[in-house]
Amino acid sequence: MQKEILESIKKLVPGENFYEGIDIALGVEHFSTEMTARMIQKVHEGFSGWNNAEPPDEDVIWRLLGKATLAQAGRATEKDLVDIANLAMILWTRRRARE
Repeated sequence: MQKEILESIKKLVPGENFYEGIDIALGVEHFSTEMTARMIQKVHEGFSGWNNAEPPDEDVIWRLLGKATLAQAGRATEKDLVDIANLAMILWTRRRARE
């Protein structure tokens, strides 16, 4: 999938869409760095199993919904927003592992 994304970026011609593509790539890169740092922090706190397809996903889904509720209410911190992304990534990773 990453290869497909890179190929679609290469097809963009210089112009407004090209620079928007660059901005998207940079935004994702910066945000993913924050996601990685937060995941490593959670490992140091004793959390594990994020990529294990076996455990049920209900706990992750409830934590995601709780954080999303904070965001919807305008009360989410930057850390909460990174947690939302990480929780979604955990669900995505586990689903792919089950396929």
